[in-house]
Amino acid sequence: MEIRASTASGSCGRPESASGSQGVWDIARDGAEDAGVRGAARLPATAAYHAAQAWAVAEEQPESTLMLRRNSLKQKLSEKKTVIGIFLEIPEPAHVEIAGLANMDFVIIDWEHGSFSRESALHAVRAADSTGISPVIRVGENAPLAIQQALDIGAVGVQIPHVSEKEAALSACQAARFYPRGKRGLNPFVRSASYYAQNAAGYLKYANEDVLVIGQIEGVDGVRNLSDILTVEGLDVIFLGPYDLSQSLGIPGELDHPRLIAAMKQVIEVAARTDVVVGTFADSPERALTWIKLGVRYVAVSTDSEVFLSATRCLVDKIRKEL
Repeated sequence: MEIRASTASGSCGRPESASGSQGVWDIARDGAEDAGVRGAARLPATAAYHAAQAWAVAEEQPESTLMLRRNSLKQKLSEKKTVIGIFLEIPEPAHVEIAGLANMDFVIIDWEHGSFSRESALHAVRAADSTGISPVIRVGENAPLAIQQALDIGAVGVQIPHVSEKEAALSACQAARFYPRGKRGLNPFVRSASYYAQNAAGYLKYANEDVLVIGQIEGVDGVRNLSDILTVEGLDVIFLGPYDLSQSLGIPGELDHPRLIAAMKQVIEVAARTDVVVGTFADSPERALTWIKLGVRYVAVSTDSEVFLSATRCLVDKIRKEL
């Protein structure tokens, strides 16, 4: 079936078709569905048409016309490097820029516990682009819409809370990738696709390759089901959440407890037999180095709120001690 943009007066680029037995808008929807666009049957006709056209363009346009931002964070991990980042709880773009200027590799924009709205997260992602630091968004829940929205605004990866079974990991990976590797909703007019300023070829080709999917293991069920979780294609990193994991073990907040340490070491050992990277949170450089030496390569050290609080306390304490 051929769908083409009409040049007839007043058509505004609507698609034409040689078929007389079926409306052109229905044909557009069918074309989008055939191309694997999730929910195409429910799309407005113009959106369905453009979604189908995006897939066609992806196969026809040369890559040389593209202006694409590749995922340097994923590249570093593929090169077996250790990457260092920080959680952002405060919706302030300057914090992102400062983290980049401090030569951190990534920031985690926290939609689960932080104060970010979708708009403030967008500003944080833009700030990341200004200093070359990689923006990851921790979504509030393992839901396709949340994952899609995080990626559409330009996050290079999504961090999924409470992955406790294989099905949860599979759902997240599919929501983060386009057909044929997943079910992510396709809109070539969003920020991550450069608002359609360039052709869609590179966007569709590289989006599935570049996206980083991080599943958080933060409960005893996740530890128990780890071997199955690690078999999910497209899961790039498993992230140990020590606070929630300690709570799940009945020792909330006891980050040095032997049972927590043993559980985390068990995860690292099992994951070492696969290509999946292990990550974790560390509240100090010393704790970060301990886990790095044990094989962790994706390390989030502290939070912006805690760093500011600690630095401010240090300043005040030094002055008051001399008064």
